[in-house]
Amino acid sequence: MVGLDVGDTHIAGAQVETGADGTLRLRAAGWTARPPTAGPREIAAIVAKLFRRSSLPTSQVCAAFQSPALVVKHYRYPRLTGEEIARALAIEAEETLQMPREALYMDWHVNAAAAAGDPLSATDGVLVTAPKAEIERHLDALSRTGIQPAVVDAGCLAVCNLYLAIKGPVPAEHAVGLVALSNRRADIAVLSHENGIFPRTVFTPVAAWDESAGYLAECVADTIKFHQFKLHGPPVERLYLTGTVPRRDVLVRHLRELAPLMAFWNPVSDMTVESPRLQPLRDSESGAILSTCLGLALRSD
Repeated sequence: MVGLDVGDTHIAGAQVETGADGTLRLRAAGWTARPPTAGPREIAAIVAKLFRRSSLPTSQVCAAFQSPALVVKHYRYPRLTGEEIARALAIEAEETLQMPREALYMDWHVNAAAAAGDPLSATDGVLVTAPKAEIERHLDALSRTGIQPAVVDAGCLAVCNLYLAIKGPVPAEHAVGLVALSNRRADIAVLSHENGIFPRTVFTPVAAWDESAGYLAECVADTIKFHQFKLHGPPVERLYLTGTVPRRDVLVRHLRELAPLMAFWNPVSDMTVESPRLQPLRDSESGAILSTCLGLALRSD
């Protein structure tokens, strides 16, 4: 599978192979800047050029849908299983987007299912939903390049999948925070052994995150506190920044008090990179720009 991330400031693609021992090898990758005024035709041309230049096949693609219209929302329902969960999530999607079910696409990820016969257990997971019109507009834009994605995924979940594939399960006594940034979007997630994935996506109210670092810190702090005090999860020990991180010194100054350990994460540095052409992605910060598309590339059809 090829992961494709059409972000607000860049377009990135990657293809990953998994070895017999579970290690990840970067097979092909590339990224390019996205002009802020680029329309569908120009974006299609940029994507097509990127795929040719990076030797990325167009036959099996997992594309991210990145839009304020996309809802990524934690859910927890006590004593509901199977079809009851599906009906409850459909109602929640309708109420969240204020649209009828037939106008929506939706899916969900289950962190933990309710245990049969245990009245205190609950089904816990992540709801993902968006207006059909927005998704189909995105797919139509990609079809101009000859790409018909096999999977459309949420970027926030893709980065979580990448972290778990590279770093392994989170220890039971601590949680890990992930903050994947583009110029105007932040995918925030807390990963823990008890609660699985607890995600949130926010958009900056101004031009870029280096101008609203305080707001980003508030969003990250709220996510961490909700996970610990409302969901009764363990405290966040490590906080990783990845993606496009402008003015890292400014962001670190605002975020360093939220977790004892904080680091910038370039996931390519944790992968096997054999191609000399791709080696710079491992040794420089530019590899972090691929975080979302690397996670997308781990999906299967």
